[in-house]
Amino acid sequence: MQRASPPVPGIRRIAVAAVYARFADRTTLGNRKTPIVTLSQLAPRQGPASTLRIGERFSAAAILVWVALNFGWTLLFQFTNDDYEWLEHADLRHAASIRDALLSPIWSRSFLRPLVQLSFVLNRVFGVDALPYHLVNVVLHGLNALLVWQLARRVIGRPLEALLAALLFAAHPTMTEAVAWVSGRTELICAAFYLAALLAHHAERPRRALTLAALALLSKESAVSLPCAIAVLDGLNGRSGPQRLRRVAPYFLLIAIYFCLRALLVDEYAHGLIGLSPYHPLSQANVILLLRSKITMLGQYFFEPLTVQGFWRSLLCFAAAALLTVALARHADALRRRALAFAALWIVVTLIPYLGTRAIPTWYVYVPLVGAALLQATMFGVLWRLLPRQLRAVAGVVAAIWLAAAAYKLQVNNRMEYRAGLATTYVLDRLVASLASTPHPSLLVVDGLGPLRLGMRPWTAKPILIGGLASAVRIRLNDRTVDVAFAGDESAAPASAQVATRRRWNEATQAFEEVVETPP
Repeated sequence: MQRASPPVPGIRRIAVAAVYARFADRTTLGNRKTPIVTLSQLAPRQGPASTLRIGERFSAAAILVWVALNFGWTLLFQFTNDDYEWLEHADLRHAASIRDALLSPIWSRSFLRPLVQLSFVLNRVFGVDALPYHLVNVVLHGLNALLVWQLARRVIGRPLEALLAALLFAAHPTMTEAVAWVSGRTELICAAFYLAALLAHHAERPRRALTLAALALLSKESAVSLPCAIAVLDGLNGRSGPQRLRRVAPYFLLIAIYFCLRALLVDEYAHGLIGLSPYHPLSQANVILLLRSKITMLGQYFFEPLTVQGFWRSLLCFAAAALLTVALARHADALRRRALAFAALWIVVTLIPYLGTRAIPTWYVYVPLVGAALLQATMFGVLWRLLPRQLRAVAGVVAAIWLAAAAYKLQVNNRMEYRAGLATTYVLDRLVASLASTPHPSLLVVDGLGPLRLGMRPWTAKPILIGGLASAVRIRLNDRTVDVAFAGDESAAPASAQVATRRRWNEATQAFEEVVETPP
């Protein structure tokens, strides 16, 4: 028997509800307060397949397609440098226990990132082929782009501007190393929980928000800025100081518990968070030097696809952006004014954990770039509203050109990462091939890799395989007894290791040659 469809509300009821919704949240009828009945409540309920409107489905599909177009070909990329250390650490066959695989740090004793290490452990089930690892990164980036879209819908309140913010975030040229580099997965996982926690808090789901915040902290230390971002969002939503303090207090308690956990599990729980450690003394000269270097780096990151190099150019661009934001805020409506303030404060708040670090690599600004995307999209919305109708088409063309230029610059950066992976694989293949006629050595000393640089910027460029050479060789040879050192740094190898062979990279022949030591 076919179920009867619910009755469609009459024109009179719709008209009355529209009048009520126009003039007041509650209307007094006699001595009784009657809650407003909205049009969405009067409309007939639809099935699960129709929960999203066509425009929302189109926006979500457009975002995912845009991510696939910009990062789909990264599935063909190879591993580089630090990737091999993650792969070796995730091999449960050689781990003492699951706890050791998830909690023992890979590099610094200040790292506590069990969820990221768990993702590599699960990926390691599929072997050491690079494609599944890159696929996870692309999927995570697509998820984050959707979360940015949802955040923009709530902050900006305009569908087209929210879509533009998500597209700008998804194709920002600085995203290359966070997405196309397997080791950049730390930023992707942390950002997913970070954004999801903020959205859950905005939706008045405190338990879910706290759980997601805890997962963000277990993904990367920089998630300590989340309570500040939540306080900013609550403040812009009109909540008073005591209300904000009461709502954000559980998150600060969570961070206190997190610091206690770090103190139990790692040695240096300050270093890597805000840089307050003996390695970074905050003298006046160091503070000035740190600020200059950070402004220089951030200027190049945030204003891409424009090429901004040097301290003074970066400082000038930031000053111009701040003045433009203030000028547009004066002519914007209340909702867009709050969106501009939220985006600017987001950038500041999410950069706080990196104030004391010596450098800010490109992948560190993955979360701060959410604020940059929101800021650009909101600026476009304000300008669109201020411009006369005859010039709005020109503004739309300019926005499309900016988005296309960002996508083009992103592909240039992606291609450099692709070539870095090919170079890494090529050098590793030649090194392993040079060891075919010799027994597996206990110590391999390698020289000549210094000139082979990877990275897209001077402060992130590293000699090829400087971080993961030993892990890469052990994985290729399937021999955990192999130790690798660079010439001149044999002291870093175990004292019991015996030098079995030496190899030097020859740039002319593009191969490794055996170094024969002659007695003096």
